[in-house]
Amino acid sequence: VEVRAPVAEAVVGAIATYLDFLGVTPAELAELRHVLMGLAARLATERIDESGIVRLRGLLEAERKAAADGAGTAEHQLDFYATVAELADNPALSLFWSVLIQRLVRPLMSSTPDPAEIARSHDDHQSVVRAIVSGDASGAEARMRDHLSRRHDTVVKAIETGAIALDPKRYDADVLDALGLPIVVDREGAREKLPARVARELKDLIVEGGFETGEVIGMESELLERFGVSRSVFREAVRIIEFYGLAEMRRGPRGGLTVREPDAAVMEEAVISYLEFMGIGLDRLLEIRIPLELMNVEWAIERGRGGLDTLVDVVEDEPVGALPVRRFEVHELLSRLSGNRASVLFTAVLSKLIDRHVLPSAPMPDVSEEERATLERRGHSEHVEIVAAVVAGDVALARHRMLRHLEFISVQFDRLARWHRDRG
Repeated sequence: VEVRAPVAEAVVGAIATYLDFLGVTPAELAELRHVLMGLAARLATERIDESGIVRLRGLLEAERKAAADGAGTAEHQLDFYATVAELADNPALSLFWSVLIQRLVRPLMSSTPDPAEIARSHDDHQSVVRAIVSGDASGAEARMRDHLSRRHDTVVKAIETGAIALDPKRYDADVLDALGLPIVVDREGAREKLPARVARELKDLIVEGGFETGEVIGMESELLERFGVSRSVFREAVRIIEFYGLAEMRRGPRGGLTVREPDAAVMEEAVISYLEFMGIGLDRLLEIRIPLELMNVEWAIERGRGGLDTLVDVVEDEPVGALPVRRFEVHELLSRLSGNRASVLFTAVLSKLIDRHVLPSAPMPDVSEEERATLERRGHSEHVEIVAAVVAGDVALARHRMLRHLEFISVQFDRLARWHRDRG
């Protein structure tokens, strides 16, 4: 048995497939892209060094030359975003970004960008880079989000009007490969292993064919004939599909490749395992959690009116018997009320990862019973206040209270980290 590092492309592909199966819309993905890439611009501003500045300015120069030669492509767009995400130095942010860009990769790669749009994007990129290099974190975040909003609207309009055709034969695998994104297929299909291609076609058949859970797609013999591959290739493809949790091969006269409901817990564990292997620290988890939680609060107020009674019940029944840093039910319910299914997955992953960091050390040995009780009461009371603001529909107050609550949690985590450092 040989231990190997988890493959980022496999994890990205699995999450993207899972979100596809859930029917997550491009609008949901765009919302999170704006939040997370805004955060990436902010963090890049705080962490960029001289070599990072050289990289960003080099990208801008390559964009400028390509535009001047009439050769501007979507490659430059994606390379810019991927570099900013990398400079943010947060493994979770890079992983989530790669997932969220998947839906846009295909249409972007199959299109010839309008020269005027290339020029506008280049100007936007210059504005973002100026803010990053000059240390204007808030400006970099705001300019990145404004740019992505305009870019998203442009791409969606182009798809709706037919200006961008979703033709898989025009996908550019070299570009995807260079950006560290999963290879979909090249013009001849040669860059993709045969089982992976069959698995992708099976996934498309399931997701786009409207199959229900428990429905049989076909018997093995029928699907072998349909795809024209050997039994060994087909069975390897089925193993990939089973890993995604999309279907399973059942034997017997009533068997066949049967659609099943993807298991959210399995998907969460796959992401958690990857991020743990990458050695993600508690500070990195918290910095990506904060903007996500703030947006969950805002979206819950806008869209979750039907579930607010449940939110009130949960916070009222909340036991004041565990450290507040480990009480995530209210936070995860807010993510569900947000109406963004990708956010539900990401919030659950971050909550469970944070929980694993804290669990071995909780309760902290140097906290008295009296102080622990005070911490517990404060955590609960802050949850009550957040929920009250959400129910009242007060977005500004709800965000304010959530931010102060997350800051309180961060202080407790810092205290825990110091306790470990002091004791080696």
